[in-house]
Amino acid sequence: MQERKPLIRRALERMRIMKPRQEPVPGEKPQLSKERQKRLNEMLLDAARSGRPERIERLLKAGASIDAKDNNGWTALMFAALKGHTQTCKLLIERGIIIDSKSNDGFNALMLAAENGNNETCALLLESGASIDAKGNGGKTALMFASRRGRIETCVLLLGYGAKMDAFDDDMWTAPMHAIRSGHGETASFIESMEVLQKSMDKENFKSFMSNFRECISGGV
Repeated sequence: MQERKPLIRRALERMRIMKPRQEPVPGEKPQLSKERQKRLNEMLLDAARSGRPERIERLLKAGASIDAKDNNGWTALMFAALKGHTQTCKLLIERGIIIDSKSNDGFNALMLAAENGNNETCALLLESGASIDAKGNGGKTALMFASRRGRIETCVLLLGYGAKMDAFDDDMWTAPMHAIRSGHGETASFIESMEVLQKSMDKENFKSFMSNFRECISGGV
């Protein structure tokens, strides 16, 4: 019996220092190593870039950070907006991503969607509270990015949501000026003509008019 005491004593000591296994709390992020967290964040950004909301859902449950950024300051929402992956953007917004977050170069999701003519994504971002006149690289707004690419339909959308036509960037350029400089005179003329119309209508009527107008030029009616 005496020979067994050391064994029993060691077993009891081991039991005292052992922590009971804790089950994960629903909704609580798992504890991850820095390497694992980094890898999950990278996979989240890749999934957003390729428009895979189901994979994003799984990665978030595994512990990926919703507001993860790459070395250039790009978030998952920026990658999805750039590519026009509206459903992916919707999921990210529902999960609480910061909509107006900016990259190291000053771009946000709305600017990227507008410049690339991703109108459905633009509408989602605006309905979700994106700042329509936020200024990015060089003081440019989403309307300026759209106008310099000749995205008339996108300009119609942005104007309908109240984008300022006479806003200036850091070089004192307006959206119509950017359009002219890029060889999109038709876009510049359109924005200037809409400015006159906007002043003659209240906000809601102007938005409704622009929505109908956008459907016309896109072949919707």
